[in-house]
Amino acid sequence: MPHFLVNGYMELFFKIVLFGYFVLFLFMALLWRSYVIFAQTGINALTQSNQHSFLKFLAIVFKIHLLMVLGLVIDYVFEFNVLTGNRFSFFLPIRFTASIGSLFLITGFMIIVTAQNQMKTSWRIEIDTRNPTPLIETGLFHYSRNPIFLALRLNYFAMFLIVPCPYSLLTFLIGDCAFQAQVRQEEQHLSKTHGAVYRKYCSRVPRWL
Repeated sequence: MPHFLVNGYMELFFKIVLFGYFVLFLFMALLWRSYVIFAQTGINALTQSNQHSFLKFLAIVFKIHLLMVLGLVIDYVFEFNVLTGNRFSFFLPIRFTASIGSLFLITGFMIIVTAQNQMKTSWRIEIDTRNPTPLIETGLFHYSRNPIFLALRLNYFAMFLIVPCPYSLLTFLIGDCAFQAQVRQEEQHLSKTHGAVYRKYCSRVPRWL
């Protein structure tokens, strides 16, 4: 098969993986999961209004970041090349790094869905101080206190590997910093809610891996 055809098929595969991930994440991991929790408990897992100013700021950052990811996906998949046209040159072929990124993206999505299922109705997007939830210590949470955020960090790094450019690097860095901040806020909340049980859990299970 001619070299240019191989490159074309590989590029198409990377686009399908990236676009498919974003659609599945948006509708399956966010909207559908939120609908299931609302149907079972009457609780809106997407938004909580009783938060202090820093958490509200983080919520805004996450919304902006989601729009940035949407822009990245659309720009790359439909070849507008406005945001993603200025690609970095690595010491490894782009096809190799993009293949690794695609593997990370698929793996990360599977981790997210698995961890959400293990959390059942305890999953929230933001910190919920009005509806206390049980501490989840089994499944993936036996190995990491934050498997969902860990998978999201992996996924946004994967996007950078698939589309290595300044915009995807900025998207990864903003998301990573926001996740780090959110995790620390959640740790404070869980420590207040579960006390010694949570602190013992923290001594046994790492924040990430």
